[in-house]
Amino acid sequence: MPAWIANCGWGIFCTVSWTWCIGMWLPILLIHRFGWAGFWLIAIPNVLGCAGMGYVLRSKEASRKAVTQAGLSVTWFSTVTIAYHLFFLSMIATFMTWAFAPDPGLVWLSLWIPIAVFSIAWFVSYLPTILWLVVASIIFAATIVTFFIIGPNNLDHVSDLAEQAPSGAIGAAPMFALGFLLCPHLDATLHRARQAVNGPHAFGIFGLGFAFTMVFVASYAMYAPYALPSLIIAFFVYQSIFTIAAHLRELRLGEQFTSRGEVNRGGKRFYMLSPLVVPLIFWLALMIGGTALDELSLERGYFRFLVMYGLVFPAIMLIWLPNRTKTSLVWLVVVLCISLPIAEFGMFRPAYWLLVIPVFLIVGSAVILRRSNTPRVNHIN
Repeated sequence: MPAWIANCGWGIFCTVSWTWCIGMWLPILLIHRFGWAGFWLIAIPNVLGCAGMGYVLRSKEASRKAVTQAGLSVTWFSTVTIAYHLFFLSMIATFMTWAFAPDPGLVWLSLWIPIAVFSIAWFVSYLPTILWLVVASIIFAATIVTFFIIGPNNLDHVSDLAEQAPSGAIGAAPMFALGFLLCPHLDATLHRARQAVNGPHAFGIFGLGFAFTMVFVASYAMYAPYALPSLIIAFFVYQSIFTIAAHLRELRLGEQFTSRGEVNRGGKRFYMLSPLVVPLIFWLALMIGGTALDELSLERGYFRFLVMYGLVFPAIMLIWLPNRTKTSLVWLVVVLCISLPIAEFGMFRPAYWLLVIPVFLIVGSAVILRRSNTPRVNHIN
């Protein structure tokens, strides 16, 4: 395959694989809070982080080494990502039920729709490599067509959707930057792409493609959450199938792909199937909670999943992975126990300036541990 075709194919693959329930929905929530400031809050670090990964890891060997060093963190990253998608699909199914058919008897859709998507994704995960690139290209083409059908003119209304002062985005910026700059390095699907091409330029195409996707998402923000067009619902479904399937594939092939010998067949099944607990819990919460659950409750659940990528995984990368000692594990647990309640309060109060504190704790802890582990050299005059 010519290098330029490989770069384009894998760049588009990364664009579609990285378009998660975060990229499809978080810009909407942030736009509804801050307008265009919310869009830039996620778009800038996200595009820089995903595209920059290919240039930071300058070779296939660097990618293999990074995945081997990360170990089970990469595995858990895929498992949590699948779980997050299933939560997202349950949430969207609930919104659609409330909007179009407010019948309590239809609450079961929040369970069966994510299970159906997961089941389809399971079979898709067995596609050969060349078909992954073909399917990704078809999905990205469908995204472009949908954007022009929905209407680029909708972007004119983004500023009107802001419910809070745009200045609030400043306090949240460090946490979003930390997460989006670091998390691509734990994504096995992106590592697969980096190991499939000789140079980093596929990730330049990735960045451009994902920047377009972010603009597309902003174009349907005015319809969320209860008036989403059917084309957008379809986008959620086929995009989720692709991303879930891509991560299921990496979980199944993990031993060959990353040399993580500690993941046996039974362990792989656990990592692949355990996310199915999420829609079950979601459905039970709807059955038990009834009218006590509302849009705000679901939005908070979505943000609580998001903290895995904004704080937990970055903390693991900066505090635990470079050291892997009992001391660093204690630091990690203590920092997260302090940071997570602060993030909860800061995001929902809202008091966005508080979100700077967890970032300071994580980065500061990483610096302290690095210095404490640096051998001291005694100079003799």
